[in-house]
Amino acid sequence: MPSGEKTSLKSIELITPAVPPVHDAIGEYTEKLAVALAPFANPTVLTGDQAVVETDPSAPVEQAFSLGGTGLQRLAERLEATKADAVVLQYNPFGWGRRGWAPGLVSAMRRLKKQRDDVLLSVMFHETYVMNKGWKAWVMRRHQLPQFHALIDLADVCFFSTENWADQQQRRRPEKMIEHLPVGSNLRRSEAVRSETRKRLGIAADALVVGAFGGQHPSRPFDWIRSGAERIAATAKDRSVVLLHVGGRGDEVPPGPTRLLATGRLPESEAADVIAIMDVMLNPFIDGLSTRRGSAIAALQHGVPVVSTMGHATDRLWRSESSLGVFLTDKVEEGAWLAAVDACLKQLQRDPESCGSAALRLFEENLSWPVIATRLCSKLVEAAKP
Repeated sequence: MPSGEKTSLKSIELITPAVPPVHDAIGEYTEKLAVALAPFANPTVLTGDQAVVETDPSAPVEQAFSLGGTGLQRLAERLEATKADAVVLQYNPFGWGRRGWAPGLVSAMRRLKKQRDDVLLSVMFHETYVMNKGWKAWVMRRHQLPQFHALIDLADVCFFSTENWADQQQRRRPEKMIEHLPVGSNLRRSEAVRSETRKRLGIAADALVVGAFGGQHPSRPFDWIRSGAERIAATAKDRSVVLLHVGGRGDEVPPGPTRLLATGRLPESEAADVIAIMDVMLNPFIDGLSTRRGSAIAALQHGVPVVSTMGHATDRLWRSESSLGVFLTDKVEEGAWLAAVDACLKQLQRDPESCGSAALRLFEENLSWPVIATRLCSKLVEAAKP
C-alpha cells in the first residue's frame, strides 16, 4: 500500500495505558504511531486518566479509562460505542496491572468481541509474559501466561515486536493472522548542529564519541560497554575517546580510564541531539539485538552505527546484507563482543561516511514510522477483507 494512500479502514483507535508527559516508552511509541497512521485512517489514542498535554491534531488523545479498581469497565463501555473500524491494543503486561495482572483488560476485550463483532481487534505485543528465572517470575507467569493466550484468542490480528515471538506463535497457532512489527524510535530526528552540541557538552570536535543509551537493565551487560570503550580507546590512539551515556546516572557503567559523561534522563529533543553526535553506539543485549530495542533504532535513525550481540531474539533483518551499519557478535560472549567492536572500528577508520549512511538507510527502509504504519495498516486491511 503506497504511503499516504487511503485504505478501507476509515478510523483506528489505539489503546495504551499512558501517553506523554507520563514517562512511558509504549505511550511514546503509540503517540508517534498514531501520527504516522494519520495519512491512512483517522487515528485516536485512548488512554488512562492523566494530564494530557496538547497533542498533534491529526492524532487526538482521549482519556477513556483508569487503571485502578473498576476503571477498565469504562474502557469496555467506550469500545462498545466505538465508531472505529479497528482497535489496536498496546500490550505489555506490566503496563496494565501490578505484577502484570490485568483481568479487567481481558474482560474489556472479550466484551468488545461479543458486542461488536464488526470491529477489528488487534493486539501489539511489545512484551508477552515474564520469562526470567526464579520463583517470583514463576508466580507471575501463573497469571500472565493465561492472560497472554486469552488476548491472542480474542485478537483478529496479532503483532509482535520481535520476529522470534511472531514465528513462535505462528507455529503454535497457524490459523491466526500474526505479523512481526518493529517498534521504531521514540525520538524525533535531531536537527541540531553537531559541533555546537559537542561544545555544549564539553566534548572536543575531533574526539571519538562512543555512545550508550538507556538505564540499567538485566538484559544489558554494562561491563561490556566499558570494555568496548577501552578497546576503542586503546586502538584509536590518535584521538581522544569519550564514553557518552545518554539517560545514564553515571553509576551503571563500571569505572575505567576512558572519560565517562552521563547525561541523566533528557527530554526527547535533547536526547536526540546528544545521540546525533555519537560516532558509534555500543548496545549489547544478553538475548541479542532485536527490533524491540528502541535504543539501537534511535542510533540508526541518526546515522550512528551500532555494535551489538546476536542471540536467540535477533531478527533476520540484522543478519541481512542491508544491515551494513550494524556489527554483531557471532555469539553472546565478551570475546566475540570485542571482536565485533574491532570490526566496527576498522570500518569507521576506513570509511566513516559509508558506515553512517548504511545505518541511516537501514532505518529509513525498515524502521521508520511511515514504514511501520504502512505494515500495520496493510495487515489490518488484509484481515478486514471478507
